Amino acid sequence: MLRSRGLRTVAILAAGLLVSAPALAVPVGFTISGVSFTPGTGYGVDSSESLGTPTLLNVRFSTSGFLAQNVSLDLPTSATSTFFFGTVDFEEPSAGGGIGTAEMDNLGVTATFTFTSPVGISQQLTALGTATAGSVSDAFVDYTLAWAPVVVNFGTGGQFRVSLADLAFSAQGSKDLNATIALLALPTSQGVPTVVAPTVAVPEPGSLALLGLGLAGLRFSRRRKSN
Repeated sequence: MLRSRGLRTVAILAAGLLVSAPALAVPVGFTISGVSFTPGTGYGVDSSESLGTPTLLNVRFSTSGFLAQNVSLDLPTSATSTFFFGTVDFEEPSAGGGIGTAEMDNLGVTATFTFTSPVGISQQLTALGTATAGSVSDAFVDYTLAWAPVVVNFGTGGQFRVSLADLAFSAQGSKDLNATIALLALPTSQGVPTVVAPTVAVPEPGSLALLGLGLAGLRFSRRRKSN
């Protein structure tokens, strides 16, 4: 009887001590070394807005202020990172009636991200540019830029989304364009494991003392039985 109780005590103590620590998620590193704009053929500066029929919309795109990005994203927290991509400068003049019908086509824009991790790719996003005919001096929206986000798969099961903020102009001026990287799913391979191996928790001094008492009781029961 004493032996069975001693064995039961040791088993309970051992079960309590040998609890594995929870698996830990490994953050995914993202590196974006460069970005660029490719405007459609409908953008540019007409030689003279007041003479003839203008055909180009005066919008200027620049990424000169971009800084290379190195961020770590994890789930469920710290899953997004937003950063400066570039500037969009709407400078269409009011001369000649503002925006003409011939200045409203071929206004698409392509933005390119150069990734070096977690995948080595050049990822492109496209935007639909829309201009409204008429004066650029009133309070109405003259030009909008709406971006389509892209979801990228990497590794086995890994997934992230690349997006750019939409912009709207109701007067001349420059606006910052921000980009966001959102980690949607962690990969299980390609050098980025989802979890690390579980580890055994280190017993505290009080737990070690209880285990020692249990072992002593077991030895006592064995000695009594032999006597």
